[in-house]
Amino acid sequence: MNSENSILGNQLVVMSRADLDALVEKMASNLAACKSEECINNDVNPVVYENERFITREEASKLLHVDYSTLWRWNKLGILRPNKVGPRRVMYKYSDVLKKLNGEGQQKEEQKREENAERC
Repeated sequence: MNSENSILGNQLVVMSRADLDALVEKMASNLAACKSEECINNDVNPVVYENERFITREEASKLLHVDYSTLWRWNKLGILRPNKVGPRRVMYKYSDVLKKLNGEGQQKEEQKREENAERC
């Protein structure tokens, strides 16, 4: 086994020319659709999933004018919980960020601080 195939192993995929052409055509149409307005600035626009918008940790940090460490602390205190996408990516519900931005959940944060102070 040479070094190029050591990662993938010895796999062989067999398909007809028609299947290959169909696969290439589907990939080309997906690429063309992605180049349309829907995927141009995917990193800037919030992700939409089942009528709920999600934003990245960076976007939440900028909107709330806080550091990543503050977002991490709020997660640990249960004040603003993110959703994990994949092994490392963290996304926040846009509606939750707006609630926090508008001052909702302020009492919850103060209660958590008091509880932590009592424990120490």
